Amino acid sequence: MASGLKDGGDGSTLWLIVGGVVTLVIAAIVAFLLNKKKPAAVEAPVVPKKQPAKKKESKKATTDAKSAKTAEHPLLLGQLRAHEDEVISMTFSASGTAFATLGEDRTVRLYAAKEMTAKDVKPQRINLEDHGDLVALSGDGSHLLLVLPLAVRSIRLFSLKKGKDGKPQAAKVRDIATKHKSEMKSICVANNNKYFLTCSESDTLVSLFNMQGEELTTVDTKKIKNNMASISPDSRFFTVGTFTGDVKVARCFVLTSAAARQIYEVATQKGSDSWAFKGVVQAMNLVNGHSSSVNDLSFASDTKKLATCSKDGTWKMWNIDVRYAQKEDPKVLYSVKVGKPVEHIALSPDGSVVVISYEGQLHFYAAADGSPIDSVPRAHYAGERIRSLLWSPDSKFVASSAVKDRAVRLWKNPLKA
Repeated sequence: MASGLKDGGDGSTLWLIVGGVVTLVIAAIVAFLLNKKKPAAVEAPVVPKKQPAKKKESKKATTDAKSAKTAEHPLLLGQLRAHEDEVISMTFSASGTAFATLGEDRTVRLYAAKEMTAKDVKPQRINLEDHGDLVALSGDGSHLLLVLPLAVRSIRLFSLKKGKDGKPQAAKVRDIATKHKSEMKSICVANNNKYFLTCSESDTLVSLFNMQGEELTTVDTKKIKNNMASISPDSRFFTVGTFTGDVKVARCFVLTSAAARQIYEVATQKGSDSWAFKGVVQAMNLVNGHSSSVNDLSFASDTKKLATCSKDGTWKMWNIDVRYAQKEDPKVLYSVKVGKPVEHIALSPDGSVVVISYEGQLHFYAAADGSPIDSVPRAHYAGERIRSLLWSPDSKFVASSAVKDRAVRLWKNPLKA
């Protein structure tokens, strides 16, 4: 019995141990299952730091950048920014004392030429009743002429006198009627201050007037369309560049733009102490020249040479110091092929440099042989078309104006820069 009692106690202990182990296993399994069903903690998403947005370049900034690039060109001397709208015409007096600009803002701005390159130059302002088309100064700077709109077909004459401050003051003298029935393309005053001329486009008329506004004569070039006209520095000749490619020269010269170019002479009474107009006669033919429209031309200061440019993509230098009375024709000294229609040309008064324009660019050449000197790829902002090129009378700089630009830009003579 005693042994029977001893065997029964050891079995109870064993069962207690086994029960405890089973309990622990079950608890572990339950805990595992409970943890598996519990949703995992969700971590907050990482939000990337917001970076500041890059500023977009505006069109204006692009334009400003282009302007800045142009402004950095070593030949740029300065700008005249008096107008509030586009500059449509400009002119120097041959004496070099005055410079005038005409703007779409219905004003003319008058400068003392010696002050043009000064900082913050302030020109005299002339307010206009209506828009003007062209402006011109007399050779001595004593008079200003303004071409009024086509509907008026007249020219307004102003006298210019120095004010107390030494700057020119303008006073209206009279309005001068013309025969033109189409847009006037040029108005020029002879350096001798004896006459001026006007040139119209479609009606192909060139009219000469004395400085009192009396018509001296009217010539019809009969060349489809006149592009421009110019008077020689010695006042003997005038020229007209025409659609056909002819160049006519009269004394005063008339130049046109076809295969044969003619020069006319403005004749005066001999033996008279005072200037007396006699008439216009043909002086020369410019042969073997341009094959298309002559867009512009420019005389040498001694009237011995003439530079012409054309839609045919060339510009030429002519010797016009010939015996035209003996039927000797001017000869081409050299021709420069550009490959693009050349819009404007200007020969410096000292005869050293030729500047041309096309597609908003300026190109400078040696007048002696036509070899290239320098260029300005974009003369006005984004390359707007050049309206006009004018050398200063002292040949130190050339002025340019362009479509959609209210500023006149002044460029150094590359041989004097």
